[in-house]
Parts: sequence; C-alpha cells; structure tokens
Amino acid sequence: MNSTITLSALNLPGFPSDNGDDISEKIIKIHEKFRYGFLYYGMRFKNAIKNHVHYLLNGESGIGTIELVLILVVLIALVIVFKGRINDLLTNIFDQIDSSAQSVY
Repeated sequence: MNSTITLSALNLPGFPSDNGDDISEKIIKIHEKFRYGFLYYGMRFKNAIKNHVHYLLNGESGIGTIELVLILVVLIALVIVFKGRINDLLTNIFDQIDSSAQSVY
C-alpha cells in the first residue's frame, strides 16, 4: 500500500485542482493558520487556568478561619453528645459484617 498521497489527489473544496503548486501553497497557509491558532488558544487556555488557580489560592472569597473553627466545634460537640449511640451503631455494623464474612468462608 502506498502511504504517500500526491497533492493532485487531494480534492479539497474551494481549491483549484489544475495547479499542484497553488494547492500546496494553500495547504501550507492553512497549516500555518491552524498551527498558530492552536498555539494562541493554547496559551490563552494556559493563562486562564493559571489565573483561576491563583484566584483560588489567594482570593478573598471562600471559607474563613472563624467559620472553619465554628464548624469544627459543632461537629466535635455532636460527636461527644452522641458518642454512645455512635459506638452502638458501629458495633452492630461490624458484627453484621463479621457474621456475613464468616458465612462466606
């Protein structure tokens, strides 16, 4: 199988098919436009991601230290209040897992 394709075999819409040099010049121009277009938009995408990460790390929005401390205090208080029920629930769950595992083996 011949892997080379001659430019005269390319039948692109909008291109004259009689002059091979004209087609090759147009194909080269299109290739350059695509190459520089991808480079341009690739750089824009990279800069947008970089700016977004910078905003997330250094921005003013988000959760503050006081809010985080208050949430942790509430969670710790809930764990202390419901410690007995949590222990009973986890014990029952692990007992069921253990009995199910023994029945499999």
